[in-house]
Amino acid sequence: MATLWYAVDGNEYPYFVPFRTPLCRLEEHSRARLAELCAQDYHEQHDGKASRWPIIVELRELPGGPIFSRHTVDLESAPIFLAKTLSAA
Repeated sequence: MATLWYAVDGNEYPYFVPFRTPLCRLEEHSRARLAELCAQDYHEQHDGKASRWPIIVELRELPGGPIFSRHTVDLESAPIFLAKTLSAA
């Protein structure tokens, strides 16, 4: 099984993600989608909610290995509308 590590904004301690396909076999758009999934993991599991977005995600095959590809990932938010009744007709 191939391994995948990602680092955010040049952090020297990358995060591990189990992954089956080696990065060298993925096309650029697939690596970009993978960077989005890593950013989601970072946001949900590694205190990414406190980060300033956009972030830079660096993909590696080994924790101390060379950077295979770098991607900028932005966080989009969906608007939420909340209505409260002030008076009834």
